[in-house]
This record gives sequence, C-alpha cells and structure tokens, in this order.
Amino acid sequence: MPEKSEITVSLEGREIHFTGELTHGMMREVREAVIRLFEADRNAPINLMMNSGGGDVDAVVAFYELVMMKQIPLRVVALFSADSAAIVILCAGRERCATASTTFSFHPLTKYMLAGARLSEEQCRRNARELAHGKQVYCKIVARATGKDPKAIAGLLKGKRTLDAEAAQAFGLIGEIVALPSEAPVPTRI
Repeated sequence: MPEKSEITVSLEGREIHFTGELTHGMMREVREAVIRLFEADRNAPINLMMNSGGGDVDAVVAFYELVMMKQIPLRVVALFSADSAAIVILCAGRERCATASTTFSFHPLTKYMLAGARLSEEQCRRNARELAHGKQVYCKIVARATGKDPKAIAGLLKGKRTLDAEAAQAFGLIGEIVALPSEAPVPTRI
C-alpha cells in the first residue's frame, strides 16, 4: 500500500517538509517549491525536511540533477526514514543531516508494473537495461556524495541493507546528526 504523501512549504522560514512516496507528482511539487525559494534568494540555504520510504528513482534523479545544475544551496534533513530513492534526494544536499532515530535502507532496484501485465521478451530486455542504467546512475550519485567507489554502493544494493544514523555518518552519507526540529511535523514511522 503506497504511503500517504504530504508537503508543506514555509516561504518565510525557507523550509519544505515532505513525507511519503516519491512519485513524479510529489517530486514536481518539491521541485516547484525549491525553485520558488531559490529564485527569491539564490544564496540563502533552503531546508528540506523529509521522511520517505522511497519511490521512483527517475523522479528523484531529475530533482538531483536540477539541484546540481542550478547549484541550489540545499540542506537536507532526514527525519525518521530515508530509504531507497530518498537517498538520492539526501545526496542533493550541500549539507546532509539526520535525526538520531533515522534509518537509511538500500535494496535492489525494482520496476513498477501494472497488475497482470504481460511483457514480450523485448520489453523484458528493455526493462532490464533501464534497471541496470538506473542502478548505475544511483550508484554514481551516492558514490559522489559519500566519496565511496560506485562498486561499494552497488554492493549495498544486492540485498536489503539498513543503516542507522551513526552508521550513515561513518559511511559519509550524512555529515551531522541533529535534534528533531521542534516545529517539524512528526510523521509516523514508515
């Protein structure tokens, strides 16, 4: 069952809070909010507070590329959960933080299919190529952020692997473990 997705934006506080599945629609809302804040002041940091079990890798890679291309001063704080595709959003931050109770999960990439979908052999090969390309891009992004070899990141994707905040900090995924902001909505654990 998909997570309920929510987003709130504080223009004055330059903060975006979101929780839920990372769909193309959700990432469009996050992207629009980030651009609006960036265009209001290109030098002031934007705080992105997130809690997500992941979602569509293509959607988050597009967001990551936008942040890198425009050099948006993004500070990402993971609240409770930053799993799978959400790790790419974390990697977009110039500053990457998490609360002490945050977990980070890696798993093999998957592709959403319609229930009962029947695929031809060529469609299966195309899906396999798309998954391999998505994995390669994901590994390069996480490797760039952590300073690790992309092969080390690929190793994390071979099975389900969960890091707590201290392990994520030691791995280079986050720079700082922070207290939960008092004004942050407290989402339920995913």
